[in-house]
Amino acid sequence: MTTHAVYWPTILMSAGIPLPQSIFAHGWWLSGKSKMSKSIGNVVNPLDLIKDYGVDSVRYYLMREMVLGQDASFTMESFIKRYNSDLANDLGNLVGRITTLIDRHFEGCIPEGLEFDEAEKALIKSSDELHKVVSKNISLMRLSEAVEEIMQFVRSINRYMERSEPWKLVKNNIDKAGTVLFVAAYSLANVLNLLHPIMPVRIEKILKMIGLDMAKGSKQVKPGQLIGEFEIPFPRIELEKNNNSEIEKEQIMSDSKIEINDFAKLDLRTAIVKSAEKVEGADKLLKLKLELGDEMRQIVAGIAEHYSVEDIIGKTIVIVANMKPAIIRGVESNGMLLAASTDDSVTVLTIENHEIGSGIRVS
Repeated sequence: MTTHAVYWPTILMSAGIPLPQSIFAHGWWLSGKSKMSKSIGNVVNPLDLIKDYGVDSVRYYLMREMVLGQDASFTMESFIKRYNSDLANDLGNLVGRITTLIDRHFEGCIPEGLEFDEAEKALIKSSDELHKVVSKNISLMRLSEAVEEIMQFVRSINRYMERSEPWKLVKNNIDKAGTVLFVAAYSLANVLNLLHPIMPVRIEKILKMIGLDMAKGSKQVKPGQLIGEFEIPFPRIELEKNNNSEIEKEQIMSDSKIEINDFAKLDLRTAIVKSAEKVEGADKLLKLKLELGDEMRQIVAGIAEHYSVEDIIGKTIVIVANMKPAIIRGVESNGMLLAASTDDSVTVLTIENHEIGSGIRVS
């Protein structure tokens, strides 16, 4: 690599080719926190990963996790977590819900969309304009952010399905159920077109499940269009658990009891999220500006993979208000929000009673 770096400008000049004004290069892929080395024995063979999980899944992970110009860390745990969360759960389950309901209740044909409400109009418009946001990120070489924008929109379609509950509507309002499924299928098609360059094999299979064929130039669903047969596009990867470690963990948890005085040291208070933005160069972090009683407070929270800026603004949350300030990715964080988490999701603890203001002590 060093030899090439030294001589390639000379080669270009000798050929009369102008030198580039800027050069884009990614960082190192680390194994955990260490550089990969044959002598250490921590080298990851991408061909083995492709053999086990498919080239599309590996390509997705590499593009999603690597920020241009920075090092990235690879572990099997992070690979499987990303695969299960983004592909198996968010995208795969969405495809399954849409196609299964259409197959069962609309004779396997895309239903008509009738009388869109404002939220549905907004979702369709956002799906049509998603390519502009993605293209802008790509032009700026922010490939991981481009992928995350797509996946955030996948999550917004899932939230639309959860709110609309078409599986209930088919029992008493079949026309509205059809509208919901049309909007979801239409939005999904736009997402799949954007994901196709990253995962061409898997995405072409999914496109056929909703009745589209890239080879024939069909890119958007139409009412009455026959869908294909559903098959799970991204089967979940199950991690083998170390039973002994789980037992030890449970024993530690059971022995780690605290006194009432320990709990009293925590100053838990309600706070209203007034603004939010992504932390530059950190896909998982959001910087939140909070109203905490009479003061404004800033915290950094690792929720960007599960909440968009629009989702979190205006929420009344609970924070640990007496945490020592910390600097995270160059940004000061003065507090910590409370959230429940599993391997696949994070749910921020919110207060739904709007009569409860900010700065209220929680005990």
